[in-house]
Amino acid sequence: MPYSLDTGARWAWRKFTDNVAGLFVGVLVLMALSTVAMLFTIVGFVVLMGSASDSEGAGIAVGIVLLVLGILAYVGVSAYFASAYTGGLIDIANGVPTTTSSFLRPRYFGTVFALVLLQTLAVLAGSVVFCVGGIIVSFFLAYAVMVVVDKGVGAIEAMKTSVSLVRGHLGDAFVLFLVVTALTMVIGVLATPFVQLLTVFAYRRFSGQSVAV
Repeated sequence: MPYSLDTGARWAWRKFTDNVAGLFVGVLVLMALSTVAMLFTIVGFVVLMGSASDSEGAGIAVGIVLLVLGILAYVGVSAYFASAYTGGLIDIANGVPTTTSSFLRPRYFGTVFALVLLQTLAVLAGSVVFCVGGIIVSFFLAYAVMVVVDKGVGAIEAMKTSVSLVRGHLGDAFVLFLVVTALTMVIGVLATPFVQLLTVFAYRRFSGQSVAV
């Protein structure tokens, strides 16, 4: 079926109001877990910098370990949220009744973890090569997690599919990207449920699939 932003927005708002409790609980859990993971990263960085300035070998080692654990924890939290929350969104798109647990139960966690790690590295590499390279990478890989959760494919295949979907609907994908970015900047994390529903609607239509009314 054809895609339109107006239709997507109306569908997303209707599904948001129908599933508001579960959608927001998932976001709150993400915020709590992300805070813990971020604290690990910050503590590791502080210990590493303090020990490096004092030339303390043991302290540097501890700092490196904490920093690496913090980064892995943050990637893990991101993967957990992406796999679980996207699973709930796909359930909504399929017309499957959802509960709070629908947005907290990870799907294909191992694959999504690998995907998030690859995406993170790709964004960092893009940012190093070109000032907005990371943004461009994020734009083309926006639907990769949805491909994994919806189709059960591998991380690389999901990335290729996401790029193909964006290239095939470049104008619509770009406008949606701007809308999602604007809403996130203005409203913040509270916009997450609505913009994610907008995105899953676009993914389904871009890939020639329907969504539950």
